[in-house]
This record gives sequence, structure tokens and C-alpha cells, in this order.
Amino acid sequence: MRDYELVYILDPDLSEEAVTDLMERFKNLANNQGAEIKSHERWEKRRLAYIIKDKREGIYVVMELKALPAAVHEMDRILKITDGVLRHLIVRAEEGRSTALKTLSVEEKPAPAAVAIEESEPEPSSDDDATTSEPLAEEAGPAEAEVASV
Repeated sequence: MRDYELVYILDPDLSEEAVTDLMERFKNLANNQGAEIKSHERWEKRRLAYIIKDKREGIYVVMELKALPAAVHEMDRILKITDGVLRHLIVRAEEGRSTALKTLSVEEKPAPAAVAIEESEPEPSSDDDATTSEPLAEEAGPAEAEVASV
């Protein structure tokens, strides 16, 4: 059995009862296929990156599971034909790491190389004139070269 992550987006116009029923349906489908569900979380209504089936928002649901490839194939087939599902994506998760859930909890940290550059001060060069703030005509682009030469 392999680790998978299933993300599906439900129609935001569905009633609360219909959303709960669909979530239970997919959970039962996974269990019936012999999958072991690790987590099943609802992320509520979020704005979509682009319009899908004339909808600007969708209800995101994430399910982490351990299943056989045949079970995942059957879940993919059912998700494709189910009314109320705008989009879905099933990915094989990296071992010991959840991809979708980790992306929301990871804070932006500067790369070690960027930190090293910020901490070191540039050494002044004897050829550079540090007092001029305007770019030289040779260094500027074609549009800026005309302005710099005028």
C-alpha cells in the first residue's frame, strides 16, 4: 500500500447536508476499497485561482490515505462522474511528508545563501565611483541609454 493525498473541490452552491453527504460518500468509498484513511479535513470555501464551471469559489477537502493503486484508480473514476465535484487531484505523497497540509503550515524562511549575502558587506572597489547614483550609458538598456546620453 502506498501513501496518497486526495484533494477535491466541491461546488459552493451545495447545501451543508449535501457537502457532508459527499464527504461521507468518498470516505466510505475509500474504506470499501480497502484504503486506510489517515486524515479527512475540510478547508471550507476558498477562492479559486481561475473560474471552473462558472464558479469563482469552491469548498476544498483534503484526504490523506494509504491505498493500493487499484483503489485509487476507482476513486478517481468515481470523482470524475460525481455531480458537485468541480475538480480533484490524487497525488502519491512523499514518504513521511504530507504535501498539501505542510504547505499551509510552513513559514517563509530566507534561503541560507540569501542570509549569507545579506550579512556580508560588499567590498568597495577602486574602479567604481560610489558617489554616482545614475547608471552609465553602457550599463543601461536601449531605452535608458538614450535618456542617459541626453
